[in-house]
Amino acid sequence: TSLLSREGPLPVARALRYAEQICRGICSLHEERITIFDLKPANILLDETDQIAISDFGISKLQGTLTNTVTTSTAAEQSGVGAVGGTPQFQAPEQYDPEAYGRPTTPADMWAFGCVLLSLLTGANPWPELSGTQIMVAILNKKRSPELPRHVPTEVAEIMRKCLMHNPKARPSAAQVLAMLSSASAVVAMAQASNPAAADDPNRPTTRTKC
Repeated sequence: TSLLSREGPLPVARALRYAEQICRGICSLHEERITIFDLKPANILLDETDQIAISDFGISKLQGTLTNTVTTSTAAEQSGVGAVGGTPQFQAPEQYDPEAYGRPTTPADMWAFGCVLLSLLTGANPWPELSGTQIMVAILNKKRSPELPRHVPTEVAEIMRKCLMHNPKARPSAAQVLAMLSSASAVVAMAQASNPAAADDPNRPTTRTKC
């Protein structure tokens, strides 16, 4: 079973700890000009030492090799829009409609990262109760982004808000997000130090599992 299905929403400090590891992995891939295009909890592995690994690069692309003719998403197929496939709950707007938003590249991974962080904090996918087609309509027609959880610190909500900007050029890079995560983690740690009763759950996974 996955970590989120087993434990539900993670404490903020623990979610940030995992998010920093995920973001470091994204940074390394982007430095090699690789875009993941299908970052999601099911493709993130957690081992018995609490270390994260990103897996499943089946639709990843090396920058400069991408075309607008790849269509693997069910929602994109139904829309008739040329798109780069992925998983609807974690797909960026440009993966649905590159003509409107520009050719998908590394910023698409930052949208997905924002969705993953949201999932870690809520224990659910970013678009609960919506089908793939409904998600596409929400993004393309209604210009919506996933709703952010209300229980998280402002600094954490701001990271998600910036990653979930519809304009790919407005999203921060993985390196910028990593710096924001570090600052947010420091704020959370200070808050916990002043309120030990709110300390992070010390339980750690004992087997390798998916997030």
